[in-house]
Order: sequence, then C-alpha cells, then structure tokens
Amino acid sequence: MDFGILKYMPNLKKIDCKNIEMVNDPDFSHNINLNSIKLNNISPRSNFDFSSNKELDTLILTSQEGQPIESVNTTGCSKLKYFQLSSRLYNNASRAIAFDLSTNTAIEYLSLSSNIAYSESQISALQNLRKLQTLKLYGGVFPNKKFNFSNYTELLDCTIGNYPYLDSMDFSKCEKLEKLSIRAYLESVDISGCRNLTFFEVENRGDSRANIYVWSDFDVKNPPSNFQIIRNAVFVVK
Repeated sequence: MDFGILKYMPNLKKIDCKNIEMVNDPDFSHNINLNSIKLNNISPRSNFDFSSNKELDTLILTSQEGQPIESVNTTGCSKLKYFQLSSRLYNNASRAIAFDLSTNTAIEYLSLSSNIAYSESQISALQNLRKLQTLKLYGGVFPNKKFNFSNYTELLDCTIGNYPYLDSMDFSKCEKLEKLSIRAYLESVDISGCRNLTFFEVENRGDSRANIYVWSDFDVKNPPSNFQIIRNAVFVVK
C-alpha cells in the first residue's frame, strides 16, 4: 500500500488498516487532524513519524512476525492516551526499537509486546507515565533487570508476560491496583500496599523461589482463591 494518497486528505481524523504491505515509510505530516491511527499486521519493517500529529489520541502499530518496526516518533504528541506497539521477530528474539515516550505523559493505556531491548532512557520515560491506568509488558530485555513501578499511583490493571528477566517488582505504592498478572523470571514482588487487588497471579520461571510480599493481616496460609501462585513463589508478610 502506498500512503502517498494521504497528502490529499488534510481533514482525515482516523486511519484503520489491517494486513497491509508498506511500499514505503508513510508520511502523516499532512494529516494534522488525525486523532486515531490503527495499523495492524503490517509489513515490511518501517519507520513511523507522528511528530506532526498533535491531536493524536490513539496509536496502534502491530507488525507481522519477522517484519519488525524500526522506529516510532511520537515527539510532541501530548494528547496521546492509548499506545500499543507489537513487533515480533522469529523465535521471540529481542531487538532495539527506536521510540521515546518522554513527551507522551498523558498515556493511560500502554501495551508493549515486542520483546524490546530497552535502553536506559526508554525505561526512564516509561517509568514517568504517571497517569497510566493499564500496563501490559510482554517480554523485553531490561537494563540491570530492573523496572520501577512506584510512579504508577493510578494503575488499575497490569500484566507482565512472556517471561522477561526482572529481579524484583515493587507495586507497594500502586494502591489502586485491581488486577495483576505476572509471568517472569524474578526474585520478589511487593504488593504490600495493594489492598484493592481483586485478582493476582504469578508464575516464576526462575530457579529460586520468589517472595511475594503482602500486607500485615494477609492470611498467607489460606490466601484468597483469587490470589494464585502458579509456580515457584510464596506469600510473605512484609
């Protein structure tokens, strides 16, 4: 598909395309009124520049397996609230993707399922999304196997999947958190401040048993049925 036709649609507000082959890197600079872009199952690898789309509220980019997205520029998209990026290599290999969410602090929904090899600056920007309500991280290579969740005071729903290596996860300040699912290589998870949790599950693929730190009156011997340890973890009162 050739997106060159877009320059003749200056009033376009929404794009929703599936199963398309990109002829070249698309140019959205003429479509300054766009508020929603959904490009699903695209190929081949592409670079995307949305820096001219200041009205952008929703952005979904998913590529075909083995056709990774190279870069995504959302600089200046201060109204962006929903961002989903999925770009997988064969055999679930990891790779770097150039993107920077440091100016996208209005994001409330974030889903990254690309097994991204994150840089320090990318992690710093992710950890500063203080309005985040839904977070889904699938895979990924994290610097020093660390990720800080302490700024996510508005977080309601969190999924960590596809078994990334993360030594510890601290959700103790996520007091509004209602749902938490973790499948990872880990050492500990702190949910001691998450008394609003209605669903929790953890699967630890690490060799050592992970400690799940809970609040003082939590019954570790008879935990609620909606708190599930799938593999290699134990509840511990903090």
